[in-house]
Amino acid sequence: MHDPIAPRDNAGIDATTIRFADCLACAARAISAFVDRARAHHRQRECRAAMHRSLDQLDNRTLHDLGMDRSEILSVAMETCADAADTRIRRCAG
Repeated sequence: MHDPIAPRDNAGIDATTIRFADCLACAARAISAFVDRARAHHRQRECRAAMHRSLDQLDNRTLHDLGMDRSEILSVAMETCADAADTRIRRCAG
């Protein structure tokens, strides 16, 4: 009786079947990588949208106290959520 979990001997399988199986495995890896990238992109978009909504609810005075202008909300949200390179100059106290 054949054990389905044990490794199989490829002697009875032709080369075309093996190549097809290799192609399927490669396609599965590519699809998995695509889904991973799509999920990461979705998380970044959700982060950016939440940050933008939060900052947009603040009044201009509070934004000024935080060191930003209303026109910078989108860029701050994008930088915070790793959607864009840091472009704002940060001042450190001290």
